[in-house]
Amino acid sequence: MLDLGLPSFFRTAQCSTPEHREVFFSRRPTDQRAAQKVCADCPFLTDCQEYLDTGEYGEYGVVAGRTPAERR
Repeated sequence: MLDLGLPSFFRTAQCSTPEHREVFFSRRPTDQRAAQKVCADCPFLTDCQEYLDTGEYGEYGVVAGRTPAERR
């Protein structure tokens, strides 16, 4: 996995697996809902929410169970 300056928990989170990666950056509502379901069961959800709150994450993709529109 590429190191994009993301926290280490991203390396083992479900969103980083090949089978899930695509839905996390899709703009289709059905994919975004699928990504949110993965987030809901993720053991790193709290870590991800804290990271998102730092403002260091970009504007794309589902993060911490929230779509780009929900984060605006």
